[in-house]
Amino acid sequence: MFWEEAIDLIKTHQHPSPVYEYKGGTLKTSYIDIEDFPITLRWRINKYLKYDLTDLQLFCSLGASEGIGGHTDPCNVLIICLEGEMAYSIERMPPVILTAGDTIYIGKGLLHLPISSTVPRICLSAEVRGTVPKEEVTHYFG
Repeated sequence: MFWEEAIDLIKTHQHPSPVYEYKGGTLKTSYIDIEDFPITLRWRINKYLKYDLTDLQLFCSLGASEGIGGHTDPCNVLIICLEGEMAYSIERMPPVILTAGDTIYIGKGLLHLPISSTVPRICLSAEVRGTVPKEEVTHYFG
């Protein structure tokens, strides 16, 4: 549903550093300003814009990929699954699965491991300059 919009955004995105990086089966964009997003993608994340999202990136894969591995972030992160599915394991807990429309909020400094699926996916990751209430997301790890 969002593949054409995501590819078009990547192709037209203007940024001083590389527009995207492809590694281990995952395409990761550089940071994209919300104003550069097509209206269809902006509409999908509209309800979260009130939480001051910054440093938006798209992560895409056509199937199983290595992803970016386990890591922590120096900020609160909101991940929105736009297409397909993706799983995340937070602080060695059992993985939670995100499907299209699902969200996960990960608090600053929590170790998280994205786990690829065999299903093509598009996920949007954003820094949140505050917190998102538990009732606003599918999975909350604050």
